[in-house]
Amino acid sequence: MFRKLTFAFITMLLFVGLAAAQTPTPQVDSFSITANAVSVPGSNGTTLAGTLMGVSLKITPNFNLEQVNFMTSGAQTNIYLGGGSYTFGNMSKKLNNASPNLSGYDFRFSLHGDVGEIRAGAVSTAALFGGQLDYAIKGSKTYSLGVRVDDLFANKGLPHKNNLVVAVGPTIHF
Repeated sequence: MFRKLTFAFITMLLFVGLAAAQTPTPQVDSFSITANAVSVPGSNGTTLAGTLMGVSLKITPNFNLEQVNFMTSGAQTNIYLGGGSYTFGNMSKKLNNASPNLSGYDFRFSLHGDVGEIRAGAVSTAALFGGQLDYAIKGSKTYSLGVRVDDLFANKGLPHKNNLVVAVGPTIHF
């Protein structure tokens, strides 16, 4: 337990240090919650259906600390990860300037990386890296709909070391 908390603390310090290197901004206090139904390859040619859920804390306008879990029914395989995401605001600005009919500021493009552990019989190392595209529904500051594409790397517990995870679902910001 202590080792897991130490690892999570060191990971969080690393991402806070990276965020601090950005231009100073006013305090931003924004949490986001996501939950999406996904499946990953299981043993014997089956798939593991579960929920990819997470909470993120906006540290700067472009950087979030996040905690992500993948939970399966019956607790066959559970994955606990922590890390961060970086939003590319200039891409939204370019999209906004390219189209007179489309509000590019309603789109958010981000990359993220999370590390932690997988519990599938035995405990092992896991990592989740990928990108996300969110759309603010009718310009809402509270609700958005997103597509998240990740590479789930697991040392043990899954038939493949690299697994594609695609999640489509809502996000609530508060």
